[in-house]
Amino acid sequence: MKRFFYCLLLIVSFSAHAQYSLYDSVNTRHNKISKTGTLLLSGWAAASLISGLVGQNNSTGKLKYFYKRNVLWGGINLGLSGLGYLRTKREQKDVYTSAQTFKRVEAAQKVFLFNTGLDLAYVAFGLYTRERSNKFTGDKKDRLVGTGNSLLFQGGFLTVFDGVLYLLHNKNGNRLEKKLEGLSFISSGDGVGLAYRF
Repeated sequence: MKRFFYCLLLIVSFSAHAQYSLYDSVNTRHNKISKTGTLLLSGWAAASLISGLVGQNNSTGKLKYFYKRNVLWGGINLGLSGLGYLRTKREQKDVYTSAQTFKRVEAAQKVFLFNTGLDLAYVAFGLYTRERSNKFTGDKKDRLVGTGNSLLFQGGFLTVFDGVLYLLHNKNGNRLEKKLEGLSFISSGDGVGLAYRF
């Protein structure tokens, strides 16, 4: 009987360790995806900001407004990516329970899916702004065309960026779901239990 008890204890401890390792692995991957994403967005933002500052001083008309709007986008994205990077660095030190791991993965998926929809709205508004410019001439037309082109350019990049990050976080979360597919509740006359099919 003692041998049976020790074997059962050994199996449970291996199972618990494997489960913890999976959660730890999912959280590590989550942090890596987030950190890489914030660095990529920072690079894009810095490039938009620098090229916009140089471009607006060396161009006129539609192109000048395009660069001016890119400076604005670059500043906003740089601020957001900086905050995201600091948050990711702080979260790397934390240890998460299984419930917290599921919440993190689900929250990341929702955020990037929502952002992808928002980015598509930027693209649509860029198209609308360019179309609206046809009603005007001169500086107002240049401003609308430049703004529309900037929305298309920035929104297009952000759509791809947020879409890819959604897919990466979704793939990471699917690892948890696959692990739980073999888990089921069973009941008998003695009570309720948890069973895992290998």
